[in-house]
Amino acid sequence: MTLLFSVKGIVAGSSSQVPVNTSSRLDAMALLDCVFANFATALAEAAGRRQAESLPARPRYAARRLRRMAPLRISSAALRMGDRVVVETGQVIPGGR
Repeated sequence: MTLLFSVKGIVAGSSSQVPVNTSSRLDAMALLDCVFANFATALAEAAGRRQAESLPARPRYAARRLRRMAPLRISSAALRMGDRVVVETGQVIPGGR
């Protein structure tokens, strides 16, 4: 919006109390602010993507699934929705998100 007022002030002469050069400076500062904000956002997204890619794969834990009231030791990757597991104090909950 201020850009339109600046162009109008340059072409038709300024009728406002704000000089054209001041309005033009504000326009340039706002434009540079938008450019640098977009650049900073792109850098932050790229850094986040690099960090996410460098994370190790989700570790596999041993789980003890209950079958017929007896715990059976299996890989946590083999667990399915609805399986019941036995977890003791200090043990990692398998399949936890």
